[in-house]
Amino acid sequence: MSAPTVTAALVGATSGIGGGVIRDVLPREVPLVLHREIYALPAVLGSTLIACGHRLGWPLPPTLAVAAVLVAGIHLVALWRHWQAPRPRRPRN
Repeated sequence: MSAPTVTAALVGATSGIGGGVIRDVLPREVPLVLHREIYALPAVLGSTLIACGHRLGWPLPPTLAVAAVLVAGIHLVALWRHWQAPRPRRPRN
């Protein structure tokens, strides 16, 4: 029995983001996910694609390949175009 699609997508996104945080914390750097960089959105989209593909019975290797290209593509385009995640506004005094 597999997990519900939403749960699987959230667990996948969390593990992808968590892996990146660990990668950055070990060399004592501030994690990229805490910067303005687009980081979480590709992880959520990729894990959602894999979870939905599994639910729909798509073959795993092509689904993984498409998800990897999607995640890497969004991340690279975001770096190239200098896209940044929105930051919360400072409260006015």
